[in-house]
Amino acid sequence: MAKYDQELYRIKAEFCKILTDPTRQMMIAELRTGEKTVGEIAEALGIVQSMTSHHLAILKSKGVVEAKREGANVYYSFS
Repeated sequence: MAKYDQELYRIKAEFCKILTDPTRQMMIAELRTGEKTVGEIAEALGIVQSMTSHHLAILKSKGVVEAKREGANVYYSFS
């Protein structure tokens, strides 16, 4: 058996890439207080909704956050 599991370290490296962006770090900090809509996150961070949606899509694709649609709103929270 190998001393190091290369796949495990590849997964860890991919996860670290997600955290290299300051905007995504701020989003994670914002979501620590609870579920929020894209608009609420955009307003809290002072960025446009399209940029917010882009970063949230990355976080969602990596399983960091999950999305829940209620009517016209999409709510994000930790997975």
